[in-house]
Amino acid sequence: QSFLTGFETADLLSILNPSWDGYYSGEVQAKPGLGPYAETILAEGYAMAASSYSQTGWAVFDSHISNSELYNRFLTIVTEEELGAPDQFYIIGGSLGGIVTIRDIEADLIPNPDGALILCGAVAGSINWYEAFDLRMIYEAVCDSVPGAGLPQPWYERPELLFGEVEFIDSLNKCTNISSRLLIDENDPLEVYTWELINPDAASRLNKILDKAKIENIYFLGLNLWYAVFQIPRLINDVAQLNGLIPFENVGIDYNDDSINQSSLRTIALPSAEDTLLANYTPSGNVGSTKIVSIHTSHDGLVRVQ
Repeated sequence: QSFLTGFETADLLSILNPSWDGYYSGEVQAKPGLGPYAETILAEGYAMAASSYSQTGWAVFDSHISNSELYNRFLTIVTEEELGAPDQFYIIGGSLGGIVTIRDIEADLIPNPDGALILCGAVAGSINWYEAFDLRMIYEAVCDSVPGAGLPQPWYERPELLFGEVEFIDSLNKCTNISSRLLIDENDPLEVYTWELINPDAASRLNKILDKAKIENIYFLGLNLWYAVFQIPRLINDVAQLNGLIPFENVGIDYNDDSINQSSLRTIALPSAEDTLLANYTPSGNVGSTKIVSIHTSHDGLVRVQ
């Protein structure tokens, strides 16, 4: 938790960074890097190949096709340079790249990788989006009665990029006073207790949201909710992804709190919409003979251990 202490609300907006090399804006990165371990891997004598995603956001709708094209292009270059085919072949993916890696292996368009290294991978796949949707429903049930704390509506339409983000941070702060909470040491019970005494209503709402959404680290509340507010609408409305289909349904869902259950918005999804999201992508476990090493930090509040 020590990496996010002592900063202002404006810094939280900077951390969220909606551009993220095109993740939000849809601008594909022209010259992708080889990742943080390139120097070590290249020093061991391996060749590396990488590309940006041809699809940004939740890129698993076609990432397996793009990566098979990358693999074939790599083999073409190897042949042209008369280097000989590689004896061993591995895939590396972190965060979103984790589920991309799993889909690459299960799609079998890249033949028989010897191994894969997954770093904090979102390997549970599409279920991550259902958790984000539930977080928004919980937040709205808790905070909608607070003046100025409402989120952009309707929930399935994408807010404006810059001004929408500023309004989002302001709304979150009005409900939870998170800007002042982020200034204290979460590991100091006295500081937490003092903050809760000074901000009793905000503390009550904040603790309820964290508890019901099962968010252990307060620093990830803004980031996780950002995904729910800005990325779910993009996932729904992108013509190359769900193309207007709404896959989220919470009729009959028990949020383990009477007031939230009574006031939360309830939605119904068409089975075809649910099937489309789950197909892009929910792992089957059919990885063949590929050996997989998966490493995950226990303090990742965005992509939980999966």
